[in-house]
Amino acid sequence: MKRVNPDNIFYLAGQSSIPKSFILKKETFNSNFIGAKNFVEILYKEKYKTKFLKANSGYIFKPKNGKVSINSKLIKHNSPYVYAQQKAYNCIKQFRRKKVNCYSLLFMQIESPLREDSFLIKKVCIHAKRNKKITVGNINTVRDYSWIKDIVDAIYFATFLKPCDLILSSGIKMSGKQILKFAYGFKNLDYKKYYSINKKFFRKIFL
Repeated sequence: MKRVNPDNIFYLAGQSSIPKSFILKKETFNSNFIGAKNFVEILYKEKYKTKFLKANSGYIFKPKNGKVSINSKLIKHNSPYVYAQQKAYNCIKQFRRKKVNCYSLLFMQIESPLREDSFLIKKVCIHAKRNKKITVGNINTVRDYSWIKDIVDAIYFATFLKPCDLILSSGIKMSGKQILKFAYGFKNLDYKKYYSINKKFFRKIFL
């Protein structure tokens, strides 16, 4: 920090899979909360004016009528991932009150070519491309999906704002059924013939 003295720090680290967070509890906690906490403590102690932008999850909030806003209440944490992100969110608020230039950038679902193959859209695209059947969970689950290039632009423009909590998303909801229909339809295939449901993939809480 003393050598570089950066204008901005983008904390995009963190184990981001909710199912994996039950297995990788320590990694999830350390990467999403402790690492960020270490940074803001140093910024406060050394009185740096650096802007610290922490990536977080919009799913830490309790949805109302299928929507969340920056004024939504936090949900009762239902996974180690959500617990760690809520801790980080509260930590950023605490240090902002201490005049540290820190932000919580809250994302919904972000899609990228670098996504692991186990994530829904990537998994569906791979199977559709190969004309193969797929096993999925609740296809009526709705998510707000954003494209990584758009999000990176938004993160950059956030640096021109005063320190705040900010939700960055597409504002458009899409169901698993719509994703299946589009991906298999792109290959002129009837998606209804190419998927099966396994309830082990169901989540208790979803938007």
